[in-house]
Amino acid sequence: EAKIIERHYGFINRMSTHGSKLLTDLDLEKIKQVLSIQSLEGYKIFGGHELVNAHNGIDEQKVTDMWYEKVSYRIGEGFYIQVHDIEGEKIIIINGFNPHQIKHFTSPKSKIVLFLLQTDTDWFTLRNTFVGDTYPENAYEGSIRNLLFRDSAKYGIKAISVADNFVHASSGPFDSLFEICNFVSNIEGINFSRKNTNIYYLLKEKYGLGDTEFSKALENPVSEINGQKTDLFTYTKNRNTFESVADYVKYFKDAV
Repeated sequence: EAKIIERHYGFINRMSTHGSKLLTDLDLEKIKQVLSIQSLEGYKIFGGHELVNAHNGIDEQKVTDMWYEKVSYRIGEGFYIQVHDIEGEKIIIINGFNPHQIKHFTSPKSKIVLFLLQTDTDWFTLRNTFVGDTYPENAYEGSIRNLLFRDSAKYGIKAISVADNFVHASSGPFDSLFEICNFVSNIEGINFSRKNTNIYYLLKEKYGLGDTEFSKALENPVSEINGQKTDLFTYTKNRNTFESVADYVKYFKDAV
């Protein structure tokens, strides 16, 4: 009801639900480039959710099965495509893995366990050594995803895969900040205050910034750095908190 999971998947989910309407001319050019085609004439484009809504014979599980049978092409952060032949039509699917994710995590039978962790361990080490690779079969020996993949039967789990790897960690400090506010502030009965987060404290005490700048950081602003546009969450991926906050103040605080 609070749309926590939809916000959690953010841009990924928006491209799945409204992708065909959100594509820019630059996006269309990138799609043609990765597919090595001159024109998109004869192709139909659907986000994963759009495809489920448009085709009676395709549900969330079906589009997910189709997705993991083929190699996908990365157009940008959170933006992946595949080409499929569906009932004689050439269909470009955007983020076809997302409908199953949303349905799975919002099912009455599903439960999400939230851990708020604090450590001095490097973010890169946390994501790669502690949590493990997105593809659990490639995960670092001893990581959570590696242990679950290796001993799934021990934990009563049918199988561990890229679609169901059972654990997620935020990509960086500002992504984590967004997730803390998204999840914790929307759980009933918790007296959540964003002023208790590390980044709020650092922005205020070290840089003299307040609620306006903090709120802007949660919106994942975009800035041009060294001639290339990038968003805050992507730029601070796998970086540590102090470094990330300094980067926000330097590059993103005044971004439009």
